[in-house]
Amino acid sequence: MKNGTPLEQADIQNRFEIRLKNERADNAVYDLVSNENPEQTAFGIINRYVRFVDKESGKPREEWPLNPMWETFIGKHRNTLKLTTAPEPYTLERTLNWFSHQVAPTAKMLMLIDEKVWNVPCTRHFRQYGTAGQAPENHSAEDENG
Repeated sequence: MKNGTPLEQADIQNRFEIRLKNERADNAVYDLVSNENPEQTAFGIINRYVRFVDKESGKPREEWPLNPMWETFIGKHRNTLKLTTAPEPYTLERTLNWFSHQVAPTAKMLMLIDEKVWNVPCTRHFRQYGTAGQAPENHSAEDENG
């Protein structure tokens, strides 16, 4: 019910979603299974990553007080749930995984454009960008060869 009207008949219906993947999803599921409290898990995630405050001149943003309406919604003394951990070091496997999912599809499209439109075997676009990148300082070929 919303203002005496059944939710199905209300003009405006809001739905909130928390979308997680990979490590964040694993950590949320671990918390959910450990505590068996979906409300605590959901509000812990929201409270960690969303915050509405009232601006106070002369104070840094992190010291602004929580908005009273948000505090009512989220709960005054509710815990937060951090879903991330320290980043993992670069490895060849991690780089190849990133490349195959993020770069390779676009690279393939550019190669097809070079072949079909420019009638050149995949060189036009790659010459332009091939030397632009540099390997990260904290990753080298020796890391993978031992």
